Amino acid sequence: MSAPVSGKDPALADQRFHAISVDVYPISLPLRVGLCTEVAVGGGEFDWAATEGIAIGLQRLGHAVVPFVEASAQVGLARLPFWYEGRLEPERSITMLWSMALEVGVDTRLGNIVGSTSVGLQRSSYYFTSGDVEDALRISSGTSLVFKVGVGF
Repeated sequence: MSAPVSGKDPALADQRFHAISVDVYPISLPLRVGLCTEVAVGGGEFDWAATEGIAIGLQRLGHAVVPFVEASAQVGLARLPFWYEGRLEPERSITMLWSMALEVGVDTRLGNIVGSTSVGLQRSSYYFTSGDVEDALRISSGTSLVFKVGVGF
């Protein structure tokens, strides 16, 4: 998960988050449908994000290695740093975060255990303002390379 940081400090122009996700696939036929819960922490002081989402994809069943392609959408909340005019330090605020991703990967079945690896692109966006009470909400977005490794039963 990636959340670009609005503001003037180039050192904080892009902030990476490290996430853990629990995905459940109640439908796992050639069409796969999953429910996703993700929690992430950022490099900043107590920065975090939490999202819920859905994943829909296609997979080729019948082999020990099952290739798949999947699209997902998630929405949630994040605590991010925002730089405002005239301030030396960022103000951290909670904002709405949403993302969409496209991934390709493989599931490897070894008995009852499934290992999963995927790579893809994720587009994350969130609302922010300039700090002025009369200023309209703006949207900031960023794209990240996503690499996932998982174990399932």
